Amino acid sequence: MAQRHGVKKMRQQKSSAVTTAEPSPSVEALLKNVKIPDEKDVLSRGCKELQGAIEQGISTLLIDLSRALGAVIELGDPNLEDFTGFAIARLKFLKQRVATLPADPFALFRLKKLGKAPTNMSSKDEQHMLAQVYMLDAMLANGTKRIAAMVWNFQSLLESSDGGAAATLAETIREELRLATRLVYDRESVSPDAPLLSKDQVRHFDKKQQGIKAMQDLLSESIDLPANDAKIKDFVLKVTARIDQGETNVDGNSIELHDAMPLFSLFQLVRDELPDINVKIEDVERVATELGAAGYIPGITVLEDDDGRSLKVVQFKARDYSKDEQRVVSTGHGLKKFTLADMVSTTGLDLDYVEEIVRSLEKNGIFRHSKSLLEGECWYA
Repeated sequence: MAQRHGVKKMRQQKSSAVTTAEPSPSVEALLKNVKIPDEKDVLSRGCKELQGAIEQGISTLLIDLSRALGAVIELGDPNLEDFTGFAIARLKFLKQRVATLPADPFALFRLKKLGKAPTNMSSKDEQHMLAQVYMLDAMLANGTKRIAAMVWNFQSLLESSDGGAAATLAETIREELRLATRLVYDRESVSPDAPLLSKDQVRHFDKKQQGIKAMQDLLSESIDLPANDAKIKDFVLKVTARIDQGETNVDGNSIELHDAMPLFSLFQLVRDELPDINVKIEDVERVATELGAAGYIPGITVLEDDDGRSLKVVQFKARDYSKDEQRVVSTGHGLKKFTLADMVSTTGLDLDYVEEIVRSLEKNGIFRHSKSLLEGECWYA
């Protein structure tokens, strides 16, 4: 990709960070009652049955979350609205990916490519590959059930108007969806040339602690700082390219792409889309700052009002913000969710002027917009 805003060499990250990884806390629960059959035909049938169960489970989750939208909007919490929108988008994405997994996982490798001989697999190799597919499918099926139980509790909290507890549970569900995304990606990558688990690991998988250890190692999040920074950099550059091409979203995510994005929104997007790394908001801020210094993007702008309230914004296209715009941004951030009337009464600015600023900031990506019969037009940071 061509560099923008000048050509500067990226500064190398110096780090003495430990490069081992942090295990996922959900792995043991996902492995509950998972036993790998010894017979190949039983494995094959089991994979097909599990894939159908996963698709059905995701379909039910989509219905339940769609039904919850009304209660979410009634609570008026923009974070819960964002979560519900994300969860629905991510589940649709996962359902589509699972539906496209081949019923016969060997079909692709039996095809004869031009100028090459078809891949020949021994019976043992086929069983080894099937065992890995079965294991991941079983974990995905368990994960879908876990998320369904959480969504049921989420709905109950919404019905009792307990927004605080619902928001806490929403974060947990988002992490479970992140792990489910990782499992789907791993499921897609299973191949005879690059096995996820060795034959020895599969052979001893039913010995509980060995199976848990194998999957924790496989699904752990990398904390190798230089490697993680490189992945974050690559992802942010891809986001920049999408914005340059006029695209407004990343597949399977409800976070919209604009010329600018609050730092926290970009951090959340990175976490959602890079489920194999352990990432903190400071990591995303550091990478965005370095990309700005290198001329790839304008960098990070801090919008601050006279009272010292501030919001860090990642700019993908350069823009200056007036003093009144910064005031409206910080006010909107403090209000959480607001109408034009709320903004006028809080700032004392003229209605037409406020509307012009708010809609401009919405187009720029600072504010997000929602509209319902209950609340009318609202914005939030």
